[in-house]
Amino acid sequence: MPIEKHGVRRRAKTLLAMLGFNLIFLVAMETTLRLVFAIWDASKPPKESYIYDPRALLPAYEGVDFNPAQLWHETKLTTHRWLDYQPYTVWSNRSHTGELVNVSPDDYRRTLFSSDDPRALRIWMIGGSTTWGVGSPDSSTLPSQIARLFNDSGVDAHVLNLAQTGFCSTQELLCVVRELQVRQPPDLLIVYDGLNEALGISERPDLNNPHYLVDRIAAIFEQRETRPPTQTSLLRDAAEATAFYRLAMSIGSRLGLIALPEETKGTPPPFVNNADIPTVAAHSADILIENYRLMAALGRQYGFRCYFFFQPQPGVSEKPMDPSEEKLLADLMATPEQNWIIRCAREQRRVFQARLARGEVPEHVFDISNVFSEVTEPLYVDWCHVSPPGNRLVARRIFALLSADLCAAPPLPCNEWASGQLAAACAARSGRKGGT
Repeated sequence: MPIEKHGVRRRAKTLLAMLGFNLIFLVAMETTLRLVFAIWDASKPPKESYIYDPRALLPAYEGVDFNPAQLWHETKLTTHRWLDYQPYTVWSNRSHTGELVNVSPDDYRRTLFSSDDPRALRIWMIGGSTTWGVGSPDSSTLPSQIARLFNDSGVDAHVLNLAQTGFCSTQELLCVVRELQVRQPPDLLIVYDGLNEALGISERPDLNNPHYLVDRIAAIFEQRETRPPTQTSLLRDAAEATAFYRLAMSIGSRLGLIALPEETKGTPPPFVNNADIPTVAAHSADILIENYRLMAALGRQYGFRCYFFFQPQPGVSEKPMDPSEEKLLADLMATPEQNWIIRCAREQRRVFQARLARGEVPEHVFDISNVFSEVTEPLYVDWCHVSPPGNRLVARRIFALLSADLCAAPPLPCNEWASGQLAAACAARSGRKGGT
């Protein structure tokens, strides 16, 4: 009997020794593999080391004082798949520090030429990617140009760029609400948009008021509900975090046995949208106008004034087209989805202008979609974004309309110092007019 007990103990010790040896071996192998992969990753340039965009070569960038290729590289690092999730508004551009594009930790694009004086006129600007500044460095975004024009006129102004790429007007409204919850209200809210309403409709015309990428985001959310239980997910995530898993996936991929995630994207399904464009465009224009009305109501409640500007778009508004812009538009119209979006945007603009002509919009709504109607130089770099000269033209038109209205309307409910600067600027403006 004692001999049998001794044998059991020996076998148990042997088993424990083998388990310990295997555990040490696995830990050593995992450590070695991680070291090998770290050296391998460091020896090759990262995938995001430089992101090329052909738009950098367009004639619209001729004569600029910056590197357009660097601009688009930095822009892509804070847009597209680099977006961050945000409650209620769904996403924001990711923070970034660069030479030409800077996005603060709270995910808002940097605005230059703003006054830092605490008494300065507080201006919020909101919209989609055209307001955010896709296609332009920090110094040439629409908010930066508006800040420069105000400060050059003798009115110290601090402009906050609240825009995010892809935002439709409902997201903009929610963004304003969220900012009012945590910031001092502005004196002026400037809204520059109108194009992105068609993006969500092109994907889901059956929904009442869809935002851009609604199907993709819905799929992410709905997949979360069908994942395995938390315990299984944790085990799977732990396994996928090991170097052994990466080694197995690499070997399997090289042997053709496993497709890596980037290899399984596949071809997207063909674009099909049989919605009646006049119907959905009219509904979209009504949503846009209603959101303007809601923002104006917030302004009355919180003591700021709203101004709304409907923007230009190639193929939708008037502009003598440069050959590069003609090719750009032809390529867009040859793409089924972009073709549908542009046709829908044309109808939406027509409906919006009709509502504006009949006075069916709130105060301070301006259609500036014809701002490039006499400009022959190339400005557009894609389906809606413009180069810095385009932003400067838009900023001048907005500032001229703002100046005329601010000088004719009752004084803004801003602090006495800013109000005095506005009054002096209006007097100077009136003197210039009187002398011509």
